[in-house]
Amino acid sequence: MSIKVSEMRRGLFKISWTMESLGHDDVTIQKGVFHVFHNAVRSTFIVYSRSRKPSLIDYADVCIMLKKKANQLDEENLVQISPARDDIKTPVCKNGRTMSLTDNYETPLFVWIENEVLPVKSSIIHLEDAWQTFMLITNYNEPKITLWMDFGSNSSGQTRMIKDFAELFINQTNCDVQFRIQGITIGAHVVILSARSSVFAAMFQCDMQESRTKKVVIEDIEPEVFRQLLHYLYTGTCPLLKMKSITQDLFVAADEYDIATLKEECIDILLAQLEMSNSIGMLIWSHLHSITILFDASIKCIATHGQTVCFLPEWKDLTHDYPDLCLVATQQMMTSKIHASVCESDCETECEPDLWLSPDNVFKSSRQTDCENDAEWLEFPEQIRGIASLIKL
Repeated sequence: MSIKVSEMRRGLFKISWTMESLGHDDVTIQKGVFHVFHNAVRSTFIVYSRSRKPSLIDYADVCIMLKKKANQLDEENLVQISPARDDIKTPVCKNGRTMSLTDNYETPLFVWIENEVLPVKSSIIHLEDAWQTFMLITNYNEPKITLWMDFGSNSSGQTRMIKDFAELFINQTNCDVQFRIQGITIGAHVVILSARSSVFAAMFQCDMQESRTKKVVIEDIEPEVFRQLLHYLYTGTCPLLKMKSITQDLFVAADEYDIATLKEECIDILLAQLEMSNSIGMLIWSHLHSITILFDASIKCIATHGQTVCFLPEWKDLTHDYPDLCLVATQQMMTSKIHASVCESDCETECEPDLWLSPDNVFKSSRQTDCENDAEWLEFPEQIRGIASLIKL
């Protein structure tokens, strides 16, 4: 077994792993260690594989996991830059864990994998502290796997600057404004917030109470969300951005404080999190916040899995609370079914576009339609249920 690390460009590394031969009808577990040097810092990673090669098939199903190995120096630095503060309470995430803002800037931004079965780079699932994927191997005599790790192209000076700003916020050094959120006090620096957010700039430059007292009470945002928002203003990153319980709240906070780049990143994460089980919820949420790209993706996801989605409990709530959205989703389901039938029968007839399929019309109709006064709209839920029952046919 051998591992070779090559730097293809600044911050982009290719890791070639030649594994040992896989056994027949036995579970084979292998482990490799390699080092990556980026911006004068050496990071150690451990890669695991768990494979089984059944005798009746000609491929092996392999689970690959990649983890960063913490060393003693990292732990000492973590303690040094995160001193305990008696006057500041650390918020706790909804899953009960204490939230850590000490983001490791030597963690890769993206990780891919490829082998003879996957000639195109395939994304690896990013877990909380590791990366994991499942793949097939046809050459089980010393199979070869290629990992790609992209740390970004920032220079060592840029990385050092980001770390310094992060420590300035994490250590609460020389803060000149205090935010009070549900009994928790979080300090920050007016000049940094004003430079990064037009809302904060107006708050501290105008003749407002906040500009005089340098004390701000936040009532509509959870503490963990607001800390992530401030962390982003200092460093351009949110350590907990990919947590499903926080992404939507972060988007709302970023919209409130006019942080466009964070809104874009939140939308990208929500698009990646979109699946059949949450497609109805995403549809409603994107409609309420006028996020067209997420709305379109949600409609497409619902239409693709229409035969299953229309029997979910959330579908019943959608027909009752948002009949206009339910009608759009139902029409999209029927349109997809019609197009599929046309393709199967080789019919060249094209369906005329439906104005309801335009997100602009959806947002417009929801604001202008009075469901309580229009008898026709009150009948939509029952009508839509009738249409939805036909989709299964």
